[in-house]
Amino acid sequence: MIRRHNQSQGQAIVEFALIITVLLMMIFLIVESARILQGWVTVQNAARVGARYAITGQNMGNCPLNGANLPKFAGVCVDPGSDWRMAAVISMTHGALAGLPLNEDPNSNAFRDIDGNPPDENSYHLEVYGGYVGLDGMELRPGAGEPGQPVIVRALYNVPIITPFFRPIISFIPVFGQVTMNNENFGSLGNPTQGLGLPPNFRTPIPTVGATPTPSATPTATETPEGQQPPTETPTETVTPTATPAYCGAFFEAAPVEGQNHVWVAGEVGATVTIIDLTTGQTLGSDIFLAASNHRCAGFADFNDAAVLTTPLVLGHVILAVPSLGEPTTAIVLAGTPTPTSTPTQAATSTSAPTETPTITPTPTPSGPYIVLIPSCSIGSDAQFNVLGFNWPTTQAIALSWDGFPQSIVPSGHGGSFSQTWVKNNLTVGTTNNPTLYMVRAQSNTHLATAVFRVPCENVPPPTFQPTFTPTPNPADLIVVGPPQLLSTPPLVAYQPISVRVVISNTGELAVSSQFFVDIFLNPTGPVSPTISLNYSIGYMGVSSLAGGASRVITITAPLGFHNPPPDTHLLYGMVDSLLQASESDETNNVSTPLAVSGVTPAPTPTPSPTAPTNGTESISGIVRSLITSWVPAGRATVILFDSDNNFVATTTSDRNGFYIFSNIFPGDYNVRACTYIDNISFSGLRTGITATDPFANVYMVQGPCS
Repeated sequence: MIRRHNQSQGQAIVEFALIITVLLMMIFLIVESARILQGWVTVQNAARVGARYAITGQNMGNCPLNGANLPKFAGVCVDPGSDWRMAAVISMTHGALAGLPLNEDPNSNAFRDIDGNPPDENSYHLEVYGGYVGLDGMELRPGAGEPGQPVIVRALYNVPIITPFFRPIISFIPVFGQVTMNNENFGSLGNPTQGLGLPPNFRTPIPTVGATPTPSATPTATETPEGQQPPTETPTETVTPTATPAYCGAFFEAAPVEGQNHVWVAGEVGATVTIIDLTTGQTLGSDIFLAASNHRCAGFADFNDAAVLTTPLVLGHVILAVPSLGEPTTAIVLAGTPTPTSTPTQAATSTSAPTETPTITPTPTPSGPYIVLIPSCSIGSDAQFNVLGFNWPTTQAIALSWDGFPQSIVPSGHGGSFSQTWVKNNLTVGTTNNPTLYMVRAQSNTHLATAVFRVPCENVPPPTFQPTFTPTPNPADLIVVGPPQLLSTPPLVAYQPISVRVVISNTGELAVSSQFFVDIFLNPTGPVSPTISLNYSIGYMGVSSLAGGASRVITITAPLGFHNPPPDTHLLYGMVDSLLQASESDETNNVSTPLAVSGVTPAPTPTPSPTAPTNGTESISGIVRSLITSWVPAGRATVILFDSDNNFVATTTSDRNGFYIFSNIFPGDYNVRACTYIDNISFSGLRTGITATDPFANVYMVQGPCS
């Protein structure tokens, strides 16, 4: 029997067309979904990279957002008070977006405009918000945030749809990444939370991404009983966050001079600036920054008329300017009375007719004070050079600064010339056509000279490194090498100070860039691994940082030494990162093996240090800060309270965030002294004339003896 096929070729073609259309739609959908997922993962990772960099408190030395690098964010570093940390965070976040095609046009729009038009192709947006502590508590504003405060990094990217079938339906898909971390304490305390966890509740609402309009309140629909009129809808007011600009801080525009009772300081218009003599702890006066032109900041205070300093400046004292907005600054009082220095006028020189053989004309040696840099440039980010000075007045001290920051002082009696060797690391390397310029400045009472250090050198392009495979370095791991070593010699008497040496090492390849503590523990009970209770700590020392593979010897003094037996044999343990502030690969090997010490002579138990009176009604509190690379809160600092006659009243220890308080004290005037040890170096500070109650009696510590 013969069967006939009635299906035509046309029917097969139609069926194939229907099937291939559905198949292509599925393929294109998979492709677009993969592109969207790749964009989302990239912005999430970029926000995380920026946040992890932000919490370390680092910056790149100069603003990395110049017109040649990131024109979209060139305005971040325009103002004198620009936040270079914020610029560095934006640069790091942008670098993590390398896998995406980015529209770098500074005029590109990353958001729908007011008419609802879509954003530009491959447009993106980066934002950084940080927590700052003001008079009204913590607030959130653009910037990388203060030590211990939260920082929020955001990244937005518009993934364009490239498939012709889907593009008419939707032309782009926005993907958004946001990471919130807590800033470390930038070298003073490390990071108590290891950069994890949520920040405290914000007093300022978190701004929405980009320039979005304020949403109108949408009332909730409520069923109205039959026969009644529905209630009138009342919109709820929506709080719109206002961006707060970065503050300029405080800058001495002329070196303080002995015998004068005024200083010249630039800062934020309308802010209050207080002058403190760090050598004596005395508050010398306060003034308000008034609007003025041709200054480093928009405001200027000269401490004249009613704001004149209470006492004349003293030679060699360290003077601190504390603004109500921004970072403090310090200066050293120089000798003599400054007189105006006339600007030398360059004399016209005649030019002879050119000859076939060029003649080299020697540069005349200046007759006045000047400085020379040898060499005056570097081809890379690390440099070592000499600063030479000539023809300076022998009776005047010379203040040297690097790129606007104080570097050193050449004391008077130098013989008219000086030589110093400077080492600089992590310099920003520009290009031969657009180099990075650093200013070296030398100033005495009557003369000023400058020189420029260039990176890279002229006509010498920076070295180009070929990309090579780099294995992932081993993470940091801090250990104590061997048992503690007792430096105090017999006879050993109970409750007398002892000195103990501890050798620590970082066995990993990554550096521990945040600060941590090393403690000595005496006769702990219970388990000693992975940590020992701080109740058994008898002495500690702060360590600023430790490079990968590096070791360091720490000397710790225990003020009360050993206790009376029992036990007859005392056990001393050392522990690195005792507050668990540094991020390590292994947190179980921080405790050393014990050192057994016997033969301690018993002694009377000392009387505990008195605490503040319990029947007073006043208090004094504040933040203790130390000058490391910047003013950072100092945790575990010893704070002592004295009355106006300098009699001891009470002592306490600042918490991890540098906060201290003396409660229940009597009305009157008091002095507060603070002290701590970092890297075997003592830091101390003093404030005098504090009237109870004062909740803002901040103490500022610089390198100096604890006396």
